[in-house]
This record gives sequence, C-alpha cells and structure tokens, in this order.
Amino acid sequence: MAILYESGQIKKYEKFDGLDLIDSNPNIGYLNGTYLEYHPNGSIKTTGAYKLIEEYVPYYIFDAETYKEVENCCVWVPKSIKIGEWVEYDNLGEIQESKVYNIIVKDSSNFRELTDRYLGIDINELKKR
Repeated sequence: MAILYESGQIKKYEKFDGLDLIDSNPNIGYLNGTYLEYHPNGSIKTTGAYKLIEEYVPYYIFDAETYKEVENCCVWVPKSIKIGEWVEYDNLGEIQESKVYNIIVKDSSNFRELTDRYLGIDINELKKR
C-alpha cells in the first residue's frame, strides 16, 4: 500500500497481509514485508521490513467480590515486528542510522510464527464443516 504526499510523490510504501487463518478477523491487516519511506523530495528516508508473528500474552480473571485471581490464561496475539536491517537516510541520501533487528522467533518462548499452530490442521476436514 502506498501513501502519497499532496504533491503526488510517494510518502510511504507498506506491505500488509490480511490474516487468512482460521480464527482471524479478515478485516485486519498486519505489516509483513517491505517497508519504504520517502522524503518530500523523493529520496529514500527509511528502508526495512516487518515480519508477522504471534506474541504470547497472559491475562487474568478476578472474582468481582473478593478481587482474588480465579483464572489465569493466555492468548496468542498477532503482531508485526521489525526484522533485519533498517536504514535511515537524510534528504540527500546519506545514511544517518542503521540498525539490525535479529529476533529469532523459533528461539523465543514469547514469539512464534503464525503458521506454526496451523501446520497440523487438515484443511479438507475444516471445509466439510
């Protein structure tokens, strides 16, 4: 998706993926892939990429009368994270900053690839329902 300045120049290019998975909201898009941002003069301002993952988020349910915890559970929440090298340029094209995001999803208990939990699902069985 491209966002333009009033002049018609490209301001920002973002790649979104709508989650097309079983329990997702089809109207929600997540940054996943190339990210480019431009200065008003047309020179590149920022380059980078996003990766779509899921983050483990715990939540707690409390008894309304005693305020004591009665249940502790969790959910996996889709999230876009910066991945790889991100570079910032000034309006003359000179590099101002470079940063590398090395998040290895499989090595972290807090993140997982979105596809991980769907690998064991038989899509043909779901279509029969």
